[in-house]
Amino acid sequence: MTPSEPPSEPLADDLFAVEGLGAAFARGAAAGFVLVFVGSIALTLAAGIETGMAVAVSLFAAFWAGFGLGGMYGAISRTHALEQ
Repeated sequence: MTPSEPPSEPLADDLFAVEGLGAAFARGAAAGFVLVFVGSIALTLAAGIETGMAVAVSLFAAFWAGFGLGGMYGAISRTHALEQ
């Protein structure tokens, strides 16, 4: 297939019709937020950063990395489980 040719089949039949996709995304986003927050606060406190700054940096990291990566992982896991 060359870049100018359309794909022979759709990349996703109907991604928004996947049962439980939103819930899987939400669970993954929540888990990702918690994991990134706890991990980054442990690292920043271990590095000797004062508590207020450690919480601020950890919230920033958890908001930008935890929600997105966790949500993507949750959604991908759900679609993969349905394909099996």
